[in-house]
Amino acid sequence: MVNPTRKEHMDIIQTVAHQPGLLSGSRLARLLGLDRKTIARMARENRIPHLRLGGRIRFNPQAVAGWLLASQTEVK
Repeated sequence: MVNPTRKEHMDIIQTVAHQPGLLSGSRLARLLGLDRKTIARMARENRIPHLRLGGRIRFNPQAVAGWLLASQTEVK
């Protein structure tokens, strides 16, 4: 993400929150406009909410949306 406006940030949060099922790192990266490797590194460093299922990393869209919302209020 390249410094999104507050409205753009809220649009991204809404988009993520309304995704069905668990998200792969690649899908989440596309939604957030980040590189897949960045998402993987953030999960490895426990900087983003994630689940490990059968050796794979998956992301709960509602948990990520909440995390994004919390980060928005911290960074203003």
